[in-house]
Amino acid sequence: MDATCICSSIQLLAKGHDEDSARALIPALNCHLEDLRRLLAQSKSLSRDVRYRVTPRNERTGRVLSVTSAHIAPVNRIRELFGDTVDPTLPPSYLNLFAGYADILPAPDQLLLLLHALGGSDIPEKLLKSVRLPQRRWDSNGEIQTVTAAEFGLPSELINILSDQIHLSRAAKSPYIIRSALDDTTIVWSLCPDYASILSRILHPRTADELGDTALKLICYVCPPCYEGNTDWSPVLKQAVWPIVQRVTKRHKIPPSLRVQVLETLLFFGERDSVAIRRVAVEQAKGLLRKSMPYYLHASVALFRSTLHRVDADFAKSESYIRDFTWRGPRPTTRRDHALQGRLHISQMENKIKCYDNDVPSSIYGWKADQPLSALDIEVTFRLQSTAARFFQSVGDFGAARDSLEQILSLDTTKPIRGSTRRVLVGRLADTYCEMGDCAAAAEMVRAELDNMNDSQSLRREFRRLMLASAEANIGLEKLGAAESALEELEGATLPRPDNLHDQQLHMRALLAAARIAHSGTDRGWAVLRWKSALEEVQRMHTLGSGGGFTAAVIHVSLAHAQLAAGDGEGGRRSWATGMELMRSQTCEYWLPVVPTAWLQRIAREVHDSQGWLFRMKLPGARCDITWT
Repeated sequence: MDATCICSSIQLLAKGHDEDSARALIPALNCHLEDLRRLLAQSKSLSRDVRYRVTPRNERTGRVLSVTSAHIAPVNRIRELFGDTVDPTLPPSYLNLFAGYADILPAPDQLLLLLHALGGSDIPEKLLKSVRLPQRRWDSNGEIQTVTAAEFGLPSELINILSDQIHLSRAAKSPYIIRSALDDTTIVWSLCPDYASILSRILHPRTADELGDTALKLICYVCPPCYEGNTDWSPVLKQAVWPIVQRVTKRHKIPPSLRVQVLETLLFFGERDSVAIRRVAVEQAKGLLRKSMPYYLHASVALFRSTLHRVDADFAKSESYIRDFTWRGPRPTTRRDHALQGRLHISQMENKIKCYDNDVPSSIYGWKADQPLSALDIEVTFRLQSTAARFFQSVGDFGAARDSLEQILSLDTTKPIRGSTRRVLVGRLADTYCEMGDCAAAAEMVRAELDNMNDSQSLRREFRRLMLASAEANIGLEKLGAAESALEELEGATLPRPDNLHDQQLHMRALLAAARIAHSGTDRGWAVLRWKSALEEVQRMHTLGSGGGFTAAVIHVSLAHAQLAAGDGEGGRRSWATGMELMRSQTCEYWLPVVPTAWLQRIAREVHDSQGWLFRMKLPGARCDITWT
């Protein structure tokens, strides 16, 4: 086939592709491209002026095949001269071919090297298999885009090994790999300690650096994005991956090309869950920041540092940090940046709510999303509405809280609410309905939401919220058996972590609900035991004030009522006195649905009727105390 024929065929196929015709040109194209490559190689000036370069797909293989003969006599002479000269500090190993020639290495060896680069111990299997699926990332417009492992820059050989279950299973049978399980049955891989020690000695610095870059890319690729909550990873998995992040970032220098990706990974760990991990992650992210980096990275670090100050109850420092960033930090330029401004605004509102500021109602909607709403705008808007509802709930304005939640759930958008977000909002709305006495509506909406959940979601926090809302609704409907069944389904759920306020609140909600169910029965002694058990538990919950917080005060007062009903007048008197002493210093908290309102009102009136004791409770904000008689 002559050149004219080839060129005309190429032009036709470029305008209208035909796979069969294109494949028929493969032999001619190979010859033609080889001639072009040789032509350009003969003249440097010609090669410079031409805008394209022709490179063989496997240049190294081509060079090997082009060798016509090899003279090994000089090589033999060198071996004879220096064969006995061995430097013990640099033991040679074919594994060092990973730097530049990874495709030569067998799959089991590449897997061993990757595990070594990741730290060599307790590597979650899910971390390795995550390269098989595209990962989600926010773009500058506030929309979620997907990126594949190849597009992210992971080596193709490694992708092929981890993506092929047969190859991965064979590689995992290496005698140097140990497989085990964590508390939540998460499978983890480790290297035998002796073999890990050998690898540390035989790998050259260049090989170690390339392995470190690969490990960094893998971790950055598989970590979920920020700003939408932990949607895929369990707390146990997240805690298992964090030490790996620490090891890899400390052992290997972070190249400039990966600095933003590593920073985003640290921000993922700095957003939620373990406070101890969040502190370290946010500080490390701050250390990686550069002035030239995008606004959203600076804003995220400021946001998460502000949040941690609020966790420490240092509301003034939390507020000042955001104000300082707003005044002196970079300016937003993209839709994503504007959404992060909304997150900073919400953090300020959280501080105001904690401090019972009077201007919360007038300032809470100070941020508005741009139209049309992006996916990130929707997330931030949901969070803002949820914060508004939480504020109204915190001051006992349940009608306004209901209106805010109903508004966000009925928001007319082209993009549906994420399942986890919707479940949190529905659970909170159901609690609000219970506060307002409409327990039937609460039970119905919770039942509809639970019907759409699968078994894999039963350990998530939103499932626990819904089950507690279901129990609360059934208590209000006097269906105590159904309420007990709902609580029994929570028995296998994750126990509260020692530094997580939300987990501890949900745990205490379940205990108080169980105690109230027992209290409503006929076995007075059993009710006393349930309240005492709840009291022992809250004393271990430091984020809830331990034994000196509002929750403890509620338990003491309820215990007093149960003791009086059981005939223990002296015990009831002591419990009531302790509860009232705590009530003098503690402000009412409405995160316990119905308990600070209808439940305590019933307890106070019945105790006053039988004993003549007064009940006095401090209300949030500047409102007067409430007295029930």
